[in-house]
Amino acid sequence: MSRDVQFKEKNIHVAIKESILLNFGDFGIGCVQLSLKVKYHNPLTSIFLVRVKRGHHQMVQSAITFIQQINRKQTAIQTLHIAGTIRSCQKFLVNYHKKTLPAIISQAKDDDTKKKIQDILNCYNVEGAKDMKLMDETVQDLVEEPEQSD
Repeated sequence: MSRDVQFKEKNIHVAIKESILLNFGDFGIGCVQLSLKVKYHNPLTSIFLVRVKRGHHQMVQSAITFIQQINRKQTAIQTLHIAGTIRSCQKFLVNYHKKTLPAIISQAKDDDTKKKIQDILNCYNVEGAKDMKLMDETVQDLVEEPEQSD
């Protein structure tokens, strides 16, 4: 998804349900309505994690590929990983973020910010959602530099 456009979990959820209805009709909605949830969303990296009952993941994945707009904003979505448990998805996301942090370091404007991001990268371990949330908040704080007054 485009990094300059921010979505909320609700917007993503609605877009997925609309795509399922459009592509699979009432049968599709009936299959996933109770189990479809956006469990995690990082607006900074535009990554989200979707939970659905086993057996319906292919329907949801297909519907997601047809989504062209979320909240009237053009978007393109690609699947990074499919797993059987939320825990294994969290592990994947932790490793994925570890791989993308060096790119964020190269975009940092000053040495202090680069050092903070490098510290996050050095001490980051696979502990699940708590670590993902901590990293998201820390990197978000670093990217959203406060306006300096003269």
